[in-house]
Amino acid sequence: MVAKTASWSRDSAIESVRSHLWAHVSPVSTREGSGVLTAGALLGWPADEALKIGEIQFLLSFEIAALAADLPRLVRSLNSTSYREEDITEERLNGSINWGRTYAARHSGGNPRLYAVSSVDRTFQTPENEVLAHLLDEIVRVSHSTGWTKAKPKYEPVTTVQKQLEDAEMWRSHQSIQGIVRSAPDPGSVNALSRGRLRQNYVAVFEAYRCWNLLVRQGDLEAIRQAIEKTGLVSAHDSTLFQLTTLFRIIGFFQAAGWSLPPLNVFNGHVQTVARHPDGRSVQILYQPTLTSLGVASSKYVEILKKHRIGNVYDLIPDLALKWTSPEGERILLVECKLGYETPATALRAALKDLLAYREALRGAALAQGAYGLGVTWGPATPVPRTSDVLLSTQESLTAALTQIFP
Repeated sequence: MVAKTASWSRDSAIESVRSHLWAHVSPVSTREGSGVLTAGALLGWPADEALKIGEIQFLLSFEIAALAADLPRLVRSLNSTSYREEDITEERLNGSINWGRTYAARHSGGNPRLYAVSSVDRTFQTPENEVLAHLLDEIVRVSHSTGWTKAKPKYEPVTTVQKQLEDAEMWRSHQSIQGIVRSAPDPGSVNALSRGRLRQNYVAVFEAYRCWNLLVRQGDLEAIRQAIEKTGLVSAHDSTLFQLTTLFRIIGFFQAAGWSLPPLNVFNGHVQTVARHPDGRSVQILYQPTLTSLGVASSKYVEILKKHRIGNVYDLIPDLALKWTSPEGERILLVECKLGYETPATALRAALKDLLAYREALRGAALAQGAYGLGVTWGPATPVPRTSDVLLSTQESLTAALTQIFP
């Protein structure tokens, strides 16, 4: 029986993931792009979008959210400038007549109906508005480059990207902004503008430009790392944070037992690492693997859905999987992490149901002898029985459960 426990702490989970993320992804002393990409994949960005992680972080950043919130006020109070325009015409007069120029034009042109008219026009073609127009254009461009603009908005960060695109397209079509002639701002000039007398009205614009310059124009890896911590971790779902804390505890189990593990990396579209023991044993640890990556040619789950012509067929994806070779052949341990239920007991029932479904879907696959499945939830340490093919454990009992499988 699993007892009730203290509630899940999102803040504590974020701090835990932050403290382990770079240590397990890439050495902190280096600035390797691969480490940044792997961290992004762990937080839920598809592998084929990993190389665009700087651009994605730009769209998800606090600075762009602040700019979007400030745009209604800003567009109503855009800085403008005026200029005087003179025209020689015999059409309907629009402006004040310059009689001296009028007489000169009539005399030189021989047309007594000519008038020299001057008028004062207002324009929004100012340096700070050019920066704003450039940012709106970049939000639209980068949003389309993610490939998520037409995806069904079922999950983050797709929904945020689509909302940023919608807002940017609306505001850049505003009459005041639409007429601004586009030019790429120079970072030095923008920096000078941000210190000028008009800066208070455009604080959100200048902050958003600095963010764009670092994450998109320069692709600064350190800035991307910081953005992942500031935006990616905070915006991650609780379920993702719980999966990551479980992953890091599994890695910690092997390290404490004398196994060596290289940093996590993205290989064939999946985040993984390989634990190696001095006696020659090795265990591959995979985060959210597809069944194909586990060596399963086909799944019964998918086969039945296709036979019944049910659309939108997606294969089952366990949260984690451990794969190794035993004297009896290749073996697979599936790990299902559950959070967000009324009690730990309810969460473990849900994990058990999924793990039993996996076994049926993967019938014929090289599932581990003994315990082939491990369900994990949040809660206090509890006894883990030794006679089950599915082990149910809290995070606090995870070491005891793994010790049964990897003595």
